[in-house]
Amino acid sequence: MTLKEQLKALLARLAELGANEDLSDEELKELETGPARAKALRVSIESEDLLEAEEVAERESAEKAEKDRIANMEAEAKATADAAAREEAGVPFACTEGVCGTCIVEVLSGNENLSEPTEAEIDFLGEDGCTSERMACQCRLKQGTVEITF
Repeated sequence: MTLKEQLKALLARLAELGANEDLSDEELKELETGPARAKALRVSIESEDLLEAEEVAERESAEKAEKDRIANMEAEAKATADAAAREEAGVPFACTEGVCGTCIVEVLSGNENLSEPTEAEIDFLGEDGCTSERMACQCRLKQGTVEITF
């Protein structure tokens, strides 16, 4: 009998024995004899562990993909809400890339409720400029209220 046949036989026998928790001494001895059977049992256990690990990895990957999808949807909704709020406020825009300066606003209050300055803002306004002025096309409202003038 080949190793593959022994493995199949052992797996079938284990399935039969798995239904009965009380194994006889003869059944235990049968399971414990022969290096091929011991190897087949190890391969069987390792295969089950590998399959379980693959299932866990697939489940975790699917959960991450769903979280990423939701985060992207939330970011898109936030960007749309930000754009609508800027339009409603009447802030002028041109490039929306942070290079022209058309959308510079003075922050009167609530600066702590805005996102951290982007590289484009720091390049245009300088580190100190970002404390009282921001580029409306670059900053995002994190929470609360911000009062601006332009």
